[in-house]
Amino acid sequence: MNLGQTMENVAGCYAELDRLLERVEKAATHYEVLGLPRAATSDQIRHAHQEAVTLLHPSHYAVSMVVDDKILARADNALNKVSDAFSALSNVVARIEYDQLLDQQPRCERLKLCIAASVTGYDQSEGKWHEIARTVEVSRTNVSLRMRRRVARGCVLQLTLPLPAELRQHDHGDPAYEVFAIVRRVEPLVDSLTDGASQVDVDFLGRRPPVGYLSRPWAIFNTSSSPDHNS
Repeated sequence: MNLGQTMENVAGCYAELDRLLERVEKAATHYEVLGLPRAATSDQIRHAHQEAVTLLHPSHYAVSMVVDDKILARADNALNKVSDAFSALSNVVARIEYDQLLDQQPRCERLKLCIAASVTGYDQSEGKWHEIARTVEVSRTNVSLRMRRRVARGCVLQLTLPLPAELRQHDHGDPAYEVFAIVRRVEPLVDSLTDGASQVDVDFLGRRPPVGYLSRPWAIFNTSSSPDHNS
């Protein structure tokens, strides 16, 4: 490996560590600490924990890069949060109790915000489709969209939108926020007689789609396993 490749690898490690620290520090739940949706499987929880620990553990720095004391302190705090999150979510009983606590928390604040959202979905007969929708309300966990396309409760959509950084759970520094979401509710809009639009409420799932999506992206998924803060 030449010097250029070495410097590129070090820069990549710094960027990856910075993204992880930012995510953990802004996280409001154990799921957000690990970068996972509430529907995450046990294997996904173990994998996310291992990825975070590998990057945050001091032994990683000795091999990959040199970091200053400030970053080391941030990494140490993040490692503690990651460990706490894994302890709470890897135990079945503890996870059920934690989920119950989340459900009892006050509902996330929803902001009235109209921005363009690129929506991609799949139809079993027609295949992939795409629509530019408009948001009605947004929060950290979900969004309401004004859409013309007919969608069903339980279908999974891919969203790309310029969501404010404070409402994101990842990709805080990117111009666009890309996230998978599951449809929770569909209601016709009374002012949409001309275009037949509906208000579509979706819950964010995270960076990754639910299990089974890649093989059957048009399928209807269980909405009870997604976050339910504003239904």
